[in-house]
Amino acid sequence: MTQSEINSLLVATGQKYQQVVRLKGGDPGILGRLTEELTAVTAADLAFTIVPGITAASAAGAYNGIPLTERGTAVGVTFMTGHFQKNQKQDFLTLTQAQTIALYMGLEALPDFIATLKTQNFAETTPIAVIRWGTLGRQEKVMGPLKTIVQQVATAGIKNPALILIGKVVGNSERFAWFTQQPRFGERLLLVATRPPKLTEIYDYTSQGIDLWWHQVGPERDQRFDTISERYLSEQHFTTIQFLDAEAQAAYEASGLVK
Repeated sequence: MTQSEINSLLVATGQKYQQVVRLKGGDPGILGRLTEELTAVTAADLAFTIVPGITAASAAGAYNGIPLTERGTAVGVTFMTGHFQKNQKQDFLTLTQAQTIALYMGLEALPDFIATLKTQNFAETTPIAVIRWGTLGRQEKVMGPLKTIVQQVATAGIKNPALILIGKVVGNSERFAWFTQQPRFGERLLLVATRPPKLTEIYDYTSQGIDLWWHQVGPERDQRFDTISERYLSEQHFTTIQFLDAEAQAAYEASGLVK
């Protein structure tokens, strides 16, 4: 959906229902187009509440052992977007090397961004991390120096959504990338049950590095999520499918979603 379509949907649902949740990944106030959506909502005379979240740079950095700031190395951090509007000139700020740069949705702009860093005397050895699906068990990551990172990303085939972290602090990942060391990191697990999950159950799996999707089946399921689940399951490949009871297996097999 385009941003204008999202704005219209917010207004339409807000006028129809008493409460609407606009759920965003990360923090809505950091490169989340918050003011555009609030402008549409307030123009329709709708009340709202903003709940802050954890931005992608902070989350992906922490899961990969990369602090955004570090005493004596990075005194600050700059959040930038690499996703520009059509015909918008791609001008970057004059950047200092004594900080960390977090580039959101910046894969397409990466070659131009790297060229800009070179003109600002960034060393060719400056470490860079390109992280896709950060904090999830299906995370993909490419690390390399400024000199070769564009070629490395192309070879790895990483696509958006991806976060790019640039700066000396990225080098910490080689020592402190704890999440990828979890015993079941990279395993994609589909759990099928006739009941909704408990948060503790989900955490038991994800804390081991598993990329988990909980699929509820049977007459007691919340049917509002059927379309989302069917679309997601049709596009995914799981290394393991686990049924929590016999009824769940029978209902799943009868649904026609079995591959």
